[in-house]
Amino acid sequence: MLRTLLNLTAGLILVTTALILLTLPLAERSRAIARQQLDSLLVTAGCEAPCFMGIRPGVTTLAEARALLEAHPWVGGIEPGGFPATFSLSWRWSGQQPESINAAGVGTIVLMPTGGSLDESTVVVNGIYLTTTMPLHQWVGAFGVPYESQQDVFMWYEDTQMMFNAVFYPANARLTTIASVPCGATRTDLFHVPMTLSLEAVTRIPSPAFASTRDFLRQLRPC
Repeated sequence: MLRTLLNLTAGLILVTTALILLTLPLAERSRAIARQQLDSLLVTAGCEAPCFMGIRPGVTTLAEARALLEAHPWVGGIEPGGFPATFSLSWRWSGQQPESINAAGVGTIVLMPTGGSLDESTVVVNGIYLTTTMPLHQWVGAFGVPYESQQDVFMWYEDTQMMFNAVFYPANARLTTIASVPCGATRTDLFHVPMTLSLEAVTRIPSPAFASTRDFLRQLRPC
């Protein structure tokens, strides 16, 4: 009887060890894929970070951004309206963009006038926004623990929603991932919902608010 129990225990240990050894490469591969997807969005050859499609927040003018967008194979067309009616410019996707970009959404640059001028050669891009197909857990897998996070409850027609974000600071950029979910969603739902990306330039990186992913998840409570 004792020998049988010992054999069973040894068998369980071997199975558990094998599962752990199999899981570790999968986790590493998942992180590598997430990082590769993010690099396809955030890394442009010859363009100092933060940079997206050659556009640098805080540096690129509207005239330069418009020319880059019109020539870029990811862009299917610039949306009518926009600047100067609003301090933004949006575009549709062509179908050649990476899979990590939600093709049904639009890309948007938010603009910052300088010295009160509305000349496209002086108005500067302040931030870049786009909807992605990447859930929060992939952003955390690629960049680690978020520096900051915030959540708010609001009414959307007759449905109560919770909007939340997680903020990262890679390569002199403030990268905010944002999403909203209906109240009643679980913490697992929050971790797997696709995120909207906001990219801005920063000159100072604040101290992290969370010591670990567990600390971050503990405060991420559904409404």
